[in-house]
Amino acid sequence: MPQLPSRTIVLTAVASVALVACSVPINTGLGAPAEDRSNGEREVASAPQVAQDRPTSAEPAPPIDSAKDDEADTYTRLGVAQTAKKNPTDALELHGKALALREEIYGPDHPRVAQSLNFMATSYYQLQRFDEAEAAFRRQIEIYTKSLGEGDRMTGLSLNNLAFFYAATGRYEEAEPLFKKSLKVLEKSEDTRSTELARALDNYAAMLMDAGRNGEAMKLQERTKDLRTNRNRIEDILKSTR
Repeated sequence: MPQLPSRTIVLTAVASVALVACSVPINTGLGAPAEDRSNGEREVASAPQVAQDRPTSAEPAPPIDSAKDDEADTYTRLGVAQTAKKNPTDALELHGKALALREEIYGPDHPRVAQSLNFMATSYYQLQRFDEAEAAFRRQIEIYTKSLGEGDRMTGLSLNNLAFFYAATGRYEEAEPLFKKSLKVLEKSEDTRSTELARALDNYAAMLMDAGRNGEAMKLQERTKDLRTNRNRIEDILKSTR
């Protein structure tokens, strides 16, 4: 079993790992990106805000069971609280209940289902149930790709989370292609926030540092610094990387 890293992994929104989130807020407010960390902790993006699926035809969308939707949101809030208290077993149970309700309400391929999977993957990771964590991350990517598209920022963020998971468990060869793919998506998406891209770069840089590739890591850290200190120049920075 691989040695877990000493840095804290915060799987985002996808509410934020250094994972990353959609632009339309959901009821819970859990999708807000995490604040920038200055203490050197490594993050995986947690569940970002996810947009509701839009109808693809002239037919009206089916009605949502608001009572069950509120119940799922409550389970999610409680699960996040248990994660903050370092109780991953309780958090996993609560996020599992939220997942079951969201699958019943929205079907298996909705972004809100992916959000619950992101939280569950975090709990699985903390419990060292790595196979289940990987499966949850992979299903999350499949849902975002199917519902939002390969070029959507949420897809890019979820790819970065899986890459970080691989890096955190010592699977560098599998992590690096995913880091590069996620950054390509995030850099091209017009919806990507500078803080989200900075987190994604931090995750990649941390893996390179752990692998002894300090020079490459420092270059990424310089880009991260530019993003965080010169947000008004985000477009110029992104263009220079394409």
